[in-house]
Parts: sequence; C-alpha cells; structure tokens
Amino acid sequence: MANFEKQRADALHAALSKKQTQEQMRAVKDLFVISGNGDLYNEHMAQIADETRFRELKLARRKKKWKDVRQIGFVLLVCAVVVPLAIGLILSQLG
Repeated sequence: MANFEKQRADALHAALSKKQTQEQMRAVKDLFVISGNGDLYNEHMAQIADETRFRELKLARRKKKWKDVRQIGFVLLVCAVVVPLAIGLILSQLG
C-alpha cells in the first residue's frame, strides 16, 4: 500500500505543478498583452512550438532508423542460418 500512496502523492504533485505552470504562463501572457507586446509573446510561443515539433520529428526519425536496422539485422541473421541449412539439406538429399 505504501507504493500506491506514493504514486497517488506523485500524481497529485504533478497535477498541482501543471496547474501552477499554466497559471504562471497565463500571467506572463497577460503581462505581454497588457504591455502591448502580445505579438512578441505569440512569436515566441510559435518558436517554442516549432522547436518542439522539430525535436519530436528528429526523435521519430531516430526510432524509425533503429527499427529499420533491427529488421535488416534480423533478416540477415535468418538468411545466415536458413540458407546454409537449406543448402545442407539439399546436398544431403542428393548424396
């Protein structure tokens, strides 16, 4: 039960932290808008979104690359085992 209680406490802490961050971001946005710099805020948020998309795309490409490498390795391993066995079986049937 102690583990469950810790998980609940961690979840609550994460939720409260998220709420606090959202409130602080809203306050920052309000300050930019009130000071007449709403466009600057929007540009900055768009830049952050672009950087996030770029990082996610880069990560997806890396995952796909390693998936392809694993698949190629598996195919090569199967060929390295199956082909010699097939040749050996054919030769044993002929001889």
